[in-house]
Amino acid sequence: KDHTIVIMQRFTPEQAVDLIERHRVQYAYLPPIILQRIARMPGIEERDLSTIEAFHSSAAVCPPWLKRWWIERIGAEKVWEVYGSSEGIGATIIRGDEWLEHPGSVGRPSDNAELKIFDEEQRELPPGEVGEIYMRRPNPPTFNYIGAPPLKSTPDGFYSIGDLGWVDEDGYLYIADRRTDMIVTGGANVY
Repeated sequence: KDHTIVIMQRFTPEQAVDLIERHRVQYAYLPPIILQRIARMPGIEERDLSTIEAFHSSAAVCPPWLKRWWIERIGAEKVWEVYGSSEGIGATIIRGDEWLEHPGSVGRPSDNAELKIFDEEQRELPPGEVGEIYMRRPNPPTFNYIGAPPLKSTPDGFYSIGDLGWVDEDGYLYIADRRTDMIVTGGANVY
């Protein structure tokens, strides 16, 4: 099947929606800031987004109000969110209907990845407790940082990019913050 790729030189929500309508776009990768700008565009309720079969959001956690807006606008089965890193240590994914059952989650591990939440001594934490997110997948990628320390890892091959989060009882991941954005005050971690 042939596909047409539509690329914008500079983003504006108006032009993006014009292109979706004109080219009958079926799939898009849209980070949350772009989703927000489209959702807040004057007259968006009258625009035709019916050709969109799916979009993936990543690069930042999608705010719940925005996720709900898109779910209501195009349908829960068409709204996807992906969490991962360019290092390829693992990823999670969640579809809109799952998200409605686990609001705020970025999903469960995909592609045979494994996910664990560890404390500062790399002890696994139970569901509901915030700690550092570590992931592992079969056939891990090879990567090197030049001029920067390597990623934190465990002896059995789990890696962390420094994000903090927690899992619920069903194994869905929720992002709390980045370790570098956490401060300790009065003996408590503040994110």
